[in-house]
Amino acid sequence: MTKSLFRLDYFLRHNRQSLCAYCKAPINGLFVAVGGSVYGACSMEHSDKILKGERLPRVAYANEEGVKYAVKQSKHTYVTLSKDNDSFVLHEWTQRDREKLFAEVILNFLDYANEQAKTGNLDKITKIINERSD
Repeated sequence: MTKSLFRLDYFLRHNRQSLCAYCKAPINGLFVAVGGSVYGACSMEHSDKILKGERLPRVAYANEEGVKYAVKQSKHTYVTLSKDNDSFVLHEWTQRDREKLFAEVILNFLDYANEQAKTGNLDKITKIINERSD
């Protein structure tokens, strides 16, 4: 029992899914256990599909403007970590610092993608991004 609780605690703190295993939308706090695996779900309907083994193909992709935004937003972290590691060469950094940088870049890209999905207005997204970058 203790081992199971420890595993669940680790999962919730360090390895929790953020996307629905069926449709890849953000999860709503639903988790589905199948065998020894735990999947995230965005709805009860999708949790039922996950239990049946149904999945949609990959639906996410990177777009050029989102990548540019993510890189620009992450520059300060890159420079700070470069100084901390006495090198601007990523493979010379500690594993932990590389992970910090990549996590920030990914989160910045997802911020862009979320704003794009929320508004659907490319002019507004570009304006918001430019305001945040100043």
